[in-house]
Amino acid sequence: MQFLESLQNHYEIIAWTSSQSDYTHLLVDVIQKTLNFKFDYFLSLSDQTPSEEKEFFAKNLEILTGYGSRTNQDIIIVDCQMSSFTKSLTNGVFLPSYRIHEDKNDFILNSLQNYLLSFVMLEVIDVRSKIKLDFEMLKKFNGLK
Repeated sequence: MQFLESLQNHYEIIAWTSSQSDYTHLLVDVIQKTLNFKFDYFLSLSDQTPSEEKEFFAKNLEILTGYGSRTNQDIIIVDCQMSSFTKSLTNGVFLPSYRIHEDKNDFILNSLQNYLLSFVMLEVIDVRSKIKLDFEMLKKFNGLK
């Protein structure tokens, strides 16, 4: 809960699952009631774009930029599936799947919180430039040139 609350003052919090819509609604409802927290929006698998080979789905930022004043420079996707942000590599932050027996102190979640808050503290105008520099995403996908 502390994680979500600390970020909610600085970001829109959007739950975007790779599950069917009915399951997403159920999951979001349980989280919101249990934690007394409200997501700004939530999206599901039906809001993702299939790859050309139809082997995976990617989160298409056009859904988010089509409404309101959001632009690609404002959006950070945090996901444990790198394929989710293959259409927008420099908007993505890869997060390993959570395993309670391996991370009892929430080290990964605390690190993520600090990283996301660093965008605010540094007054980053375009999140893509910081992500590109920090994770060298383009270098990794361009064969380490």
